[in-house]
Amino acid sequence: MKEKNARQSVRVKRPIYTPPQETRDFRIRNLETYGFSKEQVVKMAARHPAILGCTAERTNSLLSNLEGYGFSKEQVVKMVARAPGIFCRTAERTNSLFSNLEGHDFLKEQVITMATQFPAILTCATERTNTLIRWFTVNTISFAEKPTRLGWSVATLEERRKILERRGHDYIAKPGPLFYGKTQWERFARSAIPA
Repeated sequence: MKEKNARQSVRVKRPIYTPPQETRDFRIRNLETYGFSKEQVVKMAARHPAILGCTAERTNSLLSNLEGYGFSKEQVVKMVARAPGIFCRTAERTNSLFSNLEGHDFLKEQVITMATQFPAILTCATERTNTLIRWFTVNTISFAEKPTRLGWSVATLEERRKILERRGHDYIAKPGPLFYGKTQWERFARSAIPA
């Protein structure tokens, strides 16, 4: 058996507050009343148990805030079902993210389109989003029509950009390889680009 290096960080999982069953049932009914199916609620709670710790007031505030921004109820249900971490954000934080994106010259309609295509964008910290947008701007690579690109880390994108640049690949005209999954990237890096 190998001894763990003392310098290795150990990830400590904090216990998740579990409200009493009666409270959980009420919160589940609240989500169903809004328009989520029982199946969606069960899947969301399995991925993010903390959502059952959110008060109905906070949940309703966030959901109505998303509608108030311009999302339809159906869009809200689909987005939150795909990215239940949205419930971990407050309405104020979500508004801050919307304002931030609009501050980068995106129209409200574009923000809505990006969020419906990639709901996880609503879980990102503003600083992270700004860093990514700056990276895309500096490298003249678009992400508005492919918002899932905002799911990448700048460190990974920059590392890949440098490799592509060293090998003479025009990553601006053909940015696809920057966004390959790990296995596809490794295959691409080994065979598609001459060393």
